[in-house]
Amino acid sequence: MVFDSQGHSSKLYFGVEVPVFKSVGAFVEILQDRGADFFVGSFYEEANISDNFEQLVQRLAFSDREVPSHLVSESFIARVELPKGDAALDEGEHLLKIDKVLKWQLAIAGHFGVYAVLIDLNDTLNLPLLTRRLKKNAKFKTQIWIGVDANSEKSWEDLKTIRKMLGPDFELSINLRLSADFPEDEQLQRWLGEDIKLTTISNGCFLSSSTGEIALTGKVTELILKMLLRRAFICVDLRSQDYSWETIETFSNCFDRIFHSYEQKLSKIDPLTPYLDFLQFPLQPLRDNLSSATYQTFERDRMKYILYAEAISKAIKDMTQLKSDTISILIIGAGRGPLIVNSFQAARDLKAKVKVYALEKNKFCLNTLTALKLSFPQEDQNQLELIFEDIRTWKSPEKIDIVYCELLGSFGDNELSPECVEGSYRLLHDKSVIIPQSYASFLTPISSKRLEFSVRQAKQFTPVVTLMSAFAAPFESKECFKFFHDTEHISKKDKYKRNKTITFDVESQNEFHGFGGYFEADLYKGTMISIRPETATDDLNSWFSMFFPFTRPIHVKAGQKLHIQIFRCVSSKAVWYEWNVWVTGENGIILDALPTANCEGEIY
Repeated sequence: MVFDSQGHSSKLYFGVEVPVFKSVGAFVEILQDRGADFFVGSFYEEANISDNFEQLVQRLAFSDREVPSHLVSESFIARVELPKGDAALDEGEHLLKIDKVLKWQLAIAGHFGVYAVLIDLNDTLNLPLLTRRLKKNAKFKTQIWIGVDANSEKSWEDLKTIRKMLGPDFELSINLRLSADFPEDEQLQRWLGEDIKLTTISNGCFLSSSTGEIALTGKVTELILKMLLRRAFICVDLRSQDYSWETIETFSNCFDRIFHSYEQKLSKIDPLTPYLDFLQFPLQPLRDNLSSATYQTFERDRMKYILYAEAISKAIKDMTQLKSDTISILIIGAGRGPLIVNSFQAARDLKAKVKVYALEKNKFCLNTLTALKLSFPQEDQNQLELIFEDIRTWKSPEKIDIVYCELLGSFGDNELSPECVEGSYRLLHDKSVIIPQSYASFLTPISSKRLEFSVRQAKQFTPVVTLMSAFAAPFESKECFKFFHDTEHISKKDKYKRNKTITFDVESQNEFHGFGGYFEADLYKGTMISIRPETATDDLNSWFSMFFPFTRPIHVKAGQKLHIQIFRCVSSKAVWYEWNVWVTGENGIILDALPTANCEGEIY
C-alpha cells in the first residue's frame, strides 16, 4: 500500500519517527487519513540486558492483533533499542548478552515482517559484534539500515569500519539523520555517495512563519530534492515532543508543499525510474545492428531532434549563400529516418532544394525507411536515395555539401563517431560542413556505494551507461578528448589515438568508486547538446552517463590529489580505452594506485 516492491514511486513518501509503537490502532487511523505513509519506532519501551527471550517478548509494546500484517510490512520500520550496560558483568558476558538481545530483536522484527530494521550508530555500539550479527542475519529477507549522524566524523569512520568487516559483497544502506546543525557541503557530498534509503530530519531544521506554517531552510530543501530524485524516504523525528494527528499533519503539509514545488522536475524522471542506477553496456552500433525498439526509444527524445533540426536548418541556410542549385545532404546512420524528416522539413521552411542520401548499414531498416519514403510527397521521394552500405565503401555520385549524423555516445566518441564520419571525408569539398562540428568528453570522480555494489554483483568492471541517482560528484567535470569535424581538421587527418591525464585536488576526506563520463557537442554554430552536469541540456534523455568503475574503492584525504590517465587506443580492428588511477600526497609521492584497467581492450 505504501511502498512498491522496489521502493520506487512518483510521489513523496513521508513518515514520522516516534519513541515506541504503542496504540498502533491510532497509527493505522493516521495512515488511512494519509497524514503519514510510514512510521519508525521501537517495539519496546526499554530493552533490559538481563531479559531472556520470553521476557523480551512480554515487554513488547506492540501487538499484531491491532493491525493487519500487510500494513506492518508496508508501513513500519523497526528501530532496534540496545540495552544499557551492566557494570556487574565482565566484558565477555556483557557482549554475549547484548548479542542475544540484538539477535532476538532482529528475529522479532522478522516475525512481524516489518519493511526494514534501523540500527543507529552510537558510542556504546560494539562494531565487531554488530557486523557479526549482520552477517548472521543476511539469510533473512528483512532490510537492515544503519542510522548515521550527518555531522559526525565518528559515524563516517564507524561506517567504513563496518564495511571492512562485512566485506565488499555485503549490501549496506543507511538512514541519514539531520539536525539543526546542517553539515558543510564537503561533509554532505561524502554522505551522498552512500545508498541512502531514509533521511530523518529533526525538529530543529524547521522554521515557523507568521502564518503558523512551518518551513525548511533552502539547503535542507535542496537535499530533499536530491532524496526524492533517488527515491529515498523522508522522515521527521518526533521523539523529543508530544505528537498528535495535528502535529503529523503539519509536517506532512510542509513536505507536500516542497514536493509540489518540484513536481514538474520529478515528473520528467518518472518514466525513467526503471533505469535509475541500472547498469547497461554501451551500444556499439558500428558492430551491432540496433533493434526497432531501441530506435523508437531514441526517437521519443523530443529535445534531441529539436536541436538536430535547428542545426540542419542553420547549415542549409548557410549553404544557400554559397550555391544556388540543389544542396546535397548525406545522412550517416539513418536508422528509422528522423534526420531524413528534419532535412526535408528544413528545406521546405527555407524554400531550398535538397538531395538527401540516407545511408544505413542495418538492412533490417529497409522496410521502415522504404515506407517512410513512400509517405513523402512525390517531389521529395525523387530527391531521397536510400543506401544500405558502409560509409567507408560507398561511392557518391557527387560531392557532399552537408554531412548529417547522430552517432554520439555517452562519452562522446565511444560509439566511434570520429571513425564513422571520417569515411565521408573523401566525398567532401572545401566548403562542406559536418553536423556535429565538434564534441568533447568529460570525466569526474564518482562516489556511489549503490553502483559499486551493482558492479561487484555483476562481476564486470567494464564501463557501463546508467542513469545515476544515488551518487555524489564533488568535483566539476574536466575535459578529456575533443574531436573536430570542420574543414581545417579534416585536411589535417585528425588523429584518433588520444591520451589525457586529469588531476583533481581533494579538499575533504572521501571515497570514490569510479569516474563519470559525459559529453557536450556543438552540432552547428552554437547549437549545443550536452549531458555534462555543468552544461546539461534540459529535457534530454537519449543518453545516460557513462560510469568507469574501479576494481576497489579509492580513499582520499584533504590535500591529496586524485589522478586518472586515460588512453583512447586504436588498432585496425578495434577501438578501446585503457586507464590508470592513482593518489598522491602533498609531496607528490604515490600513496595508492589501481591496476591498469582494460589493457588491450580485455573487458571493453
